[in-house]
Amino acid sequence: MRRPRRRRTDLPQRYRVIFAGPVGAGKTTAVRALSDVAPVDTDVPMSFTSGDGKTTTTVGLDYGTWRPTPEVSIALIGIPGQQRFASARQRVSIPGTRVLLWLRGDRDTLVADADEWLDVLAGEEHRVVIAVSHTAGRAIGDIRRALAAPLARHGIPASRVLAADARDRDSVMRVAGAALDLPEEKPRPDPPDGTTPPRRPIRPACTPTSPATGPCGRASSARRRRPVCSSWRSASRS
Repeated sequence: MRRPRRRRTDLPQRYRVIFAGPVGAGKTTAVRALSDVAPVDTDVPMSFTSGDGKTTTTVGLDYGTWRPTPEVSIALIGIPGQQRFASARQRVSIPGTRVLLWLRGDRDTLVADADEWLDVLAGEEHRVVIAVSHTAGRAIGDIRRALAAPLARHGIPASRVLAADARDRDSVMRVAGAALDLPEEKPRPDPPDGTTPPRRPIRPACTPTSPATGPCGRASSARRRRPVCSSWRSASRS
């Protein structure tokens, strides 16, 4: 008689943050800054020298792991910026996945880059936070106004555009946390008759509990993952 298999309850909650964006925006650097393990990257020398001094480019996936608490494991996945390597890009519709779209604030192509990548991520905008590196002294308010058209077209609030330094762990942690705090469910549009659709009850505030129930005090489930809530923040700063 076969012994019944026991399901482990001490496995960490697993999430993914995909680092997307054009070449040179800081994706690989950000993965290296935040990962708690030595990251795996696929950088190779560029066949030409870019104007910003970049000498390597990602041709596959960068991969790291961030463990803000023992109960939470977050995969950090950098995808290639060049279109010819688009086949290596990951699906973002998998539950527990969020996207950090990295853009460079010092490029004249800022708006065009945002348009191109938001089109790539069309349908998953509710999972996206935009991190702007190399702001060149520009106020984040000016950058948000410059991106007003693509943001409005894709239904992304300007508050999800944040300045970030890809070299600084705390800065990357801040924007990654903003992405992980986004809700899992896609917002439902209001009915055309103007009535307000019924909304789900607001969940109680998250409180740290035992590993068996996960970081949000809910039973762990592979089929129903929730965004990482505020309970991981204090532990990640300790």
